[in-house]
Amino acid sequence: MTRSAGSGAPSPVVHLLPADANRGAQRGARLLVDALSSIDQPHLALTLFAAPAGLLLPERSLGLADPRGRGLGFSWKAIRRLRRTLRSMRPAVLVLHGGEVLPYAALAAPRGTPIVYHRIGTSGALLSERSQRRRLYVACARRVTATVAISAETATETAALGLAAAERVIIPNGRDPELYRPGPQLADGDRRDGTQAPVRLLFVGHLNAGKGADLFADVVERLRHDGLDVVGVMAGEGPLADELSTRTGSPLQMLGHVDDVAAVMAQADVFVFPSVDREGLPGVVVEAAMCGLAIVATDRPGVGVLIEDGVSGALVDADDADGLAAALRALVVDPELRRRLGTAARDRAIERCSLGAVVRQWESVVRRAVGAGPDGSTP
Repeated sequence: MTRSAGSGAPSPVVHLLPADANRGAQRGARLLVDALSSIDQPHLALTLFAAPAGLLLPERSLGLADPRGRGLGFSWKAIRRLRRTLRSMRPAVLVLHGGEVLPYAALAAPRGTPIVYHRIGTSGALLSERSQRRRLYVACARRVTATVAISAETATETAALGLAAAERVIIPNGRDPELYRPGPQLADGDRRDGTQAPVRLLFVGHLNAGKGADLFADVVERLRHDGLDVVGVMAGEGPLADELSTRTGSPLQMLGHVDDVAAVMAQADVFVFPSVDREGLPGVVVEAAMCGLAIVATDRPGVGVLIEDGVSGALVDADDADGLAAALRALVVDPELRRRLGTAARDRAIERCSLGAVVRQWESVVRRAVGAGPDGSTP
């Protein structure tokens, strides 16, 4: 399903994504596109590849099914079709969400089109290698007018890769604090204390090893074995779904795909982010913080924007099951600690990641890009 862009509209700002996939980055992109849209400067989402059960609902989609080309990082078919599509759309600015779409945009965008590269993650391998892939990446980045990094770590890596964009700024993930709010138990000060109901530990994300889905299940099982009254709630889909759903050692509530993440978070007590992947600034951490949840997270790039250990959450080393279990145990037995860390997390999220402030920063970047020349310089 796609949304109609309408006819006779002014030249749009086109946001290019790989696919309409059920992932947090796509949710954030859709939110940004909608918030930036205005009568005089529409913003439209365009995706390259087809994906099942998407949530982005792009205004335009090429609908390509080319997994082999995607695996190689390159598809001439996608470039040819994207070139035709962009010529018809005539974008005022092209915004690239993630590195996968960079080569396509660099080779397909009409000459002179300003390109803003939204760098949403980090890639240590790309930094360390001296490969054809890196050379292609840097060569394509020469067409970029401005780079928007999602965190300081992402910005540092962008500079280390030698990207020659005329402008580099840091703009974090933005979320609406009116949508992501504390649940009623937190709002009236009557949180679960472990004697009235199980403490609900929440995981939201792709159910794979990189996001730590199996680690989450292991730790829930360990806490139950230690006699703590907890239940693990998992929202998301992925390759580990079947395995996790058949576990008998820990009570896991498998929700599958959820459209209303805020509602699920409002019913939770603690949010767990056990990722071992390289991250930028995970959108689900922003969402959980705005919901006033106590958060236990692995110390991945970007997480520190909101989580300071012992102040606004708990940080543990990546893949540290013992540390994760200890941090969760402390929160399970201490409702007041959960309240204190959750309140501090929400205060930081509102200060640093409110959607209104993020949108204003993006509007400035887009305006400057429109006024920039093909080489990224402003007249």
